Amino acid sequence: MNYFDVGKLWCLARELRLKSIKCRRKNLLYGGWSYLLVGVMTAIAVVSPALWVSELSSPFFRGGEGGIKSLYLTQLESAISHTQLAALGESAGVRYSLGVEPVRAQVAPIQGTGEIRFPQTEVLMPVQSGSLDGIKLALEGKRRQRHFGPVSEVAFSPDGKTVASGGTDGTVRLWDLKGNPQGEPFKGHEGRVFSVAFSPDGKTVVSGGEDGTVRLSDLKGNPIGEPFKGHEGYVFSVAFSPDGKTVVSGGLDGTVRLWDLKGNPQGEPFKGHEGYVFSVAFSPDGKTVVSGGLDGTVRLWDLKGNPQGEPFKGHEGWVFSVAFSPDGKTVASGGVDGTVRLWDLKGNPQGEPFKGHEGRVTSVAFSPDGKTVASGGEDGTVRLWDLKGNPQGEPFKGHEGRVFSVAFSPDGKTVVSGGEDGTVRLSDLKGNPIGEPFKGDVGAVNSVAFSPDGKTVVSGGDDGTVRLWDLKGNPQGEPFKGHEGWVFSVAFSPDGKTVVSGGDDGTVRLWDLKGNPQGEPFKGDVGAVNSVAFSPDGKTVVSGGDDGTVRLWDLKGNPQGEPFKGHEGWVSSVAFSPDGKTVVSGGVDGTVRLWDLKGNPIGEPFKGHEGWVFSVAFSPDGKTVVSGGRDGTVRLWDLKGNPQGEPFKGHEGPVSEVAFSPDGKTVVSGGDDGTVRLWDLKGNPIGEPF
Repeated sequence: MNYFDVGKLWCLARELRLKSIKCRRKNLLYGGWSYLLVGVMTAIAVVSPALWVSELSSPFFRGGEGGIKSLYLTQLESAISHTQLAALGESAGVRYSLGVEPVRAQVAPIQGTGEIRFPQTEVLMPVQSGSLDGIKLALEGKRRQRHFGPVSEVAFSPDGKTVASGGTDGTVRLWDLKGNPQGEPFKGHEGRVFSVAFSPDGKTVVSGGEDGTVRLSDLKGNPIGEPFKGHEGYVFSVAFSPDGKTVVSGGLDGTVRLWDLKGNPQGEPFKGHEGYVFSVAFSPDGKTVVSGGLDGTVRLWDLKGNPQGEPFKGHEGWVFSVAFSPDGKTVASGGVDGTVRLWDLKGNPQGEPFKGHEGRVTSVAFSPDGKTVASGGEDGTVRLWDLKGNPQGEPFKGHEGRVFSVAFSPDGKTVVSGGEDGTVRLSDLKGNPIGEPFKGDVGAVNSVAFSPDGKTVVSGGDDGTVRLWDLKGNPQGEPFKGHEGWVFSVAFSPDGKTVVSGGDDGTVRLWDLKGNPQGEPFKGDVGAVNSVAFSPDGKTVVSGGDDGTVRLWDLKGNPQGEPFKGHEGWVSSVAFSPDGKTVVSGGVDGTVRLWDLKGNPIGEPFKGHEGWVFSVAFSPDGKTVVSGGRDGTVRLWDLKGNPQGEPFKGHEGPVSEVAFSPDGKTVVSGGDDGTVRLWDLKGNPIGEPF
């Protein structure tokens, strides 16, 4: 199996991982192959080249009759294509989509779905009187102060006053040195951002990512020109030339490419690496490019793509990061073998490898004076070294997980690092933290909702807590603790005095605004509770869960009648009609169903979605139901289940949440593609996606 077979395998693995992340507690894989694949794919599909390539270097992947070679790709593809895998991520996948509750909170209590795609995606908050500003504020919420997942790379601006970071959430973000976000996240990449860099004048940011594109943005996040397309697969590394007129990129296709600022290729791709190129950089005079890759070599090129001498060989395994010294006479490299190495321009090692990291070295950088090398690694530490490989002080510790990127400030007095824990951190040269980490919530946020007065936001997340926030993102009291496992859905009571939550532990819980439990947990669902809502009079709670039932409860947790049965599979979303006399539900069986309060079906199930229904809501007048589903469509129905017009199409992927505006004239939807969209009732888009 060659490198590109391994790459193909990993791409397949990643697709599975994207699904399994969303449905982590669900193991729907049947049969030996499927169970094997869950373990294999989860193990290898991690967040950056430095992570996932490390897994492929294990004995299991290196070959042998007992290794992955014996499975071969055709068998893997066949196993991955089993219909069971289709089920793996799609149900709770979008059901765990972060965008659920908030949108509907202004209209009626809405029910949670769950896991944002960390890559998790963005939080969709309610349409506050149709205000776009309200949507944007809610969309980012508190979590806009951190990446939704690991930070892949960090870079200082030339003046040292700003830090850029790129993450697995597909965004590029700017920060001041106190950790305050500078403007909104830059969006555009479809998938993870692996690399970011500033132009020499500090006015432009370049990024490369999973979507195979290189993109330029101004400091407000506005795209500059069209994305640069040419790489066949992910772009792992990007850099500007010293004069700012050229961009270099390296990627999964094993090539190094040069571009002008309009995205025009400058000559042919540089070919030579046997496998992916993980890191590229220009020499200080702009005449040479250095690259490091999966084949374990460091290579120098002139600007026409001609190799400059022989490849530098020495690393025992893949090279993840390369950098030139400020005088252009030395190259530093870090790799899977846990070493940092220095080379002259002929490829001669300069001294012994620097050893100290426990695990792979993912990033290296020179200080501005060229006397110090910084490295970040899988062991979660940042380390400084002199040019002889002597450690300079103790390792910098603070990241909870692997460090993926390090850089020096222009004055050489500060080190910035980004890592698996989703934080960006500043340290002085002794390793002392400078200020607090740039971060926000702990873990994924699965559900959010506004209070009826619009002044408070409630959230529920993977850390098992329910939290209240003001509109500036300040916590209101301590987290509400009680759920044993993830919280999938939260909502306010109509009077704003009580919060209801449902979670992975199969319970529904009521809380006052100080986090005091109101009575005992409601127990009845067999499996997770995926969606909860209050009745308009605030006297009844409805829930839907993994056991395929819809249940009504009084505020003491007493069941109101028998569970409503009819769905074949999980119930993803539930809601009350405005008059409180009808419940609507949507589920993985692809149907929308209406029920009276005794659990009697009202009419036939609404059928039309091609796949699971993830979100349902009533219009304010109670005459129309809106639904969104796995098929990427938003649909309107009358109460007899007749479609009202054609499906609304626009989302590139499943629709995770839908809601009506308070006046009933607009529908808002949030999807797996990370966008929020507004529609009129005929399905015409209103404005651009958010």
